[in-house]
Amino acid sequence: MKWQECFKKYDYRSLITEDGVLDIGMFLIDGKVPGELRQIYESKYGDELFLILQPKPGTNMNTFCTSWDDHIMAFVNFGELREGGHEAVKKLQYNITQIILYTEKKGICETGNLPLMNRPDSFTEEKSVSVSRKIFIPCGSNDNFDSDSRILLPFWYDELKGEIFNQENEENLTSLLPDNGTASFLCKERIKIDHRARSNSADQLNFTEEEFVAVKGWLEL
Repeated sequence: MKWQECFKKYDYRSLITEDGVLDIGMFLIDGKVPGELRQIYESKYGDELFLILQPKPGTNMNTFCTSWDDHIMAFVNFGELREGGHEAVKKLQYNITQIILYTEKKGICETGNLPLMNRPDSFTEEKSVSVSRKIFIPCGSNDNFDSDSRILLPFWYDELKGEIFNQENEENLTSLLPDNGTASFLCKERIKIDHRARSNSADQLNFTEEEFVAVKGWLEL
């Protein structure tokens, strides 16, 4: 499935027209949409914005992401979005994400008539969320996203819905839990007491010594 179809499936609106026109000046270079900016998507509720970016091979990712953060910051501070004006920008300013495409294949791989960069040496830029979130996603030829790539999209749940329920795993996890007889006291309602009061006797404590020992024994299994 192409990444364009992924966004369309969840009703995201593309802001760059088929003719390559974009009304947000902060994302233009010399008045044109740069080749590395493949598309911008806005959620149907106007609370998310995704920039689909395709860096050239050999691009320094720190410089690249910082440069686009500068564009995004200018947009957040001074930009307008369709008929909503600047108020529409304020609604999504904390939910802007850079989707950065790369290839896992060795050699030259193209998509969108542009070469894809190879897998970065590290994904440290994904830790940077000061202006926008960054997500690196492997992309195949013809803009194709396989199931492993699609599941990296924050809004994509189709693969998760298709997960097969594993009865054996559930039984194994259940066997690790204490049985009702061992720790049934954990389900009893407790009365909050003032632990600072010296008048509390041993039978007034929330848990008895035997109960503490039972919990400790289970945790050490």
